[in-house]
Amino acid sequence: MSIMWTAASFTFYCLSFSNKYLEGNIFVNYYLEGVAGIIGALIAQPIYSCIGIRWSFVTSYCITLLFLTLLLIFQEQYVSSHWIVSLGSPPSPYPENSKEDNDFNLRTLVPVLVFLLKVSNSVVYLNVY
Repeated sequence: MSIMWTAASFTFYCLSFSNKYLEGNIFVNYYLEGVAGIIGALIAQPIYSCIGIRWSFVTSYCITLLFLTLLLIFQEQYVSSHWIVSLGSPPSPYPENSKEDNDFNLRTLVPVLVFLLKVSNSVVYLNVY
C-alpha cells in the first residue's frame, strides 16, 4: 500500500508541477485539472464498489499508464498528432504535417490527454486513500 501511495502521489504532484510546461493554454490546463479532480472523486467510489479494490487498482493504474505513455509520445513529438482532426478537432490553417500544424494539433490533444490522465490518477489516489 505504501508503494501504491508513493506512485500515486508522485504522479499527482509531478503532473501538477509540470502543468505549466505542457502544450496548450496554461489556464485551460489548470481548469481541466480541477474538473478532473471532481470527476475522479465522483467515479472512484462506484468503480470501487462494482469491481472491488484489486481490479479498481489494476484498471486505474493501466489507464494512467496508457494516458501517460500517450502524453509522452505526443508531447515529445515522436508521432504526428494530425489524426486528432479526424476526431472532431478544428482543422489547422497551416499546411499539413508542417511544424505549425503539429503545434496547432498538440494544443488540442495534450490538454485532453492530461485531463484523462488526471481523472484516472485521481481514481488511483482516492482508492489508495
